Amino acid sequence: MRKLVCKESSVVVSLWMMILLLLLLHFCFSITAAAPCIQKERQALLRFKNSFYDDPSLRLASWNASTDCCNWKGVGCNQITGHVTIIDLRRDPWQIGNAVCTMMIRCIYGELRR
Repeated sequence: MRKLVCKESSVVVSLWMMILLLLLLHFCFSITAAAPCIQKERQALLRFKNSFYDDPSLRLASWNASTDCCNWKGVGCNQITGHVTIIDLRRDPWQIGNAVCTMMIRCIYGELRR
C-alpha cells in the first residue's frame, strides 16, 4: 500500500511540473517584439524632414530610410500596430528674444497621412 501512495504522489508532482513547463513555454513564446513602423508613415516623416532647409539642432539626424522610424529620435509608435503616435521635436527650449519656442505634434492613430 505504501508504494502505491508514493507512485500517486510522484505522478501528481510530474503533472504539476509538466503544467509549469507548459506555462513557462507559453509565456516565453507569447512575448513579441514591437511592431515595425508603417512604411507609408516612414515615407511621410522623411518628406516632412526634407521640407526643412536646415536642422541646426540635429534633431532629425537619426531619421533615415534605412532604420525603423519607431527608433528615430522624437518619434513614438504604438508597439502593437507600429503606427506613429507622437512626434516630439522639442529640445531645450529655444530662446528667441523673450519668446520660448517649442514644437510638439501629437498624432492619433490614422492621422499621419500624406
